Amino acid sequence: MGRQLLRKADELAIASGAAELALDTAEPATHLVEWYTRLGYRFIEHAQWSHTNYRSVILSKRLPSARQV
Repeated sequence: MGRQLLRKADELAIASGAAELALDTAEPATHLVEWYTRLGYRFIEHAQWSHTNYRSVILSKRLPSARQV
């Protein structure tokens, strides 16, 4: 299910002309950071949001243009 949602997000972002897609996840969720990394995301920075009690990891990946898909 997770891969399908991410694939759909990629498709919608590419169709809208986006060049990059970013997300965040909790730093303690190392299994998610590793999974997103395997899917092509790379580390950008850490963030401490005011509404959470943990530090987040910001990840991003470049998208192909609609012509390349």
